[in-house]
Amino acid sequence: MSKIFSITVIILLLLLGCQNPKTVKLDTSKLEKLEEGSEDQGIPISYKAPSLKDGLNALPFKMKLPKNLPFNAKPFQPPMIYDYSYNGKIVSAEFITNSKNNEDKILLKISGFNHEFLEISQEAEKINLINEVTGYYYEKMLNFQSKGYSYTIVYVNDAISEQQHKKEIVNMANQILE
Repeated sequence: MSKIFSITVIILLLLLGCQNPKTVKLDTSKLEKLEEGSEDQGIPISYKAPSLKDGLNALPFKMKLPKNLPFNAKPFQPPMIYDYSYNGKIVSAEFITNSKNNEDKILLKISGFNHEFLEISQEAEKINLINEVTGYYYEKMLNFQSKGYSYTIVYVNDAISEQQHKKEIVNMANQILE
């Protein structure tokens, strides 16, 4: 009898452990809804997080932001979050920072999307990132996918060369992928 009970418990634990992790969805409990969205018009529901931490915690996926930025930056602003599925399962988040002195026209915008989606220009340059991830660099922007998620980094810094820009944006992408 105890053997049957033990087998039943093991099977139950295995079944619970095999539940689909994709059922996780956006936690809107601390978010401020800015726009209702319209499924008919393809407009997502938009939210603003009260803090960076609340925004990161609300996401249905882990978003890692680079810590070592190539310029003297303000802290990342609380993110804007967009719900494309209207049920919290397909979400993107935008994290923005800029230079502390506001005189340098430096902007960094990182978008994470818990869906495999890349918008790539035919003129994009293919770039190898860490962990065998391929990125596509075009006009101050780097797109890449990893583990079912899509990322876009937009980095505007007109004070540096194109080669330096590419090096810095790749460094930030690699920090996200670590």
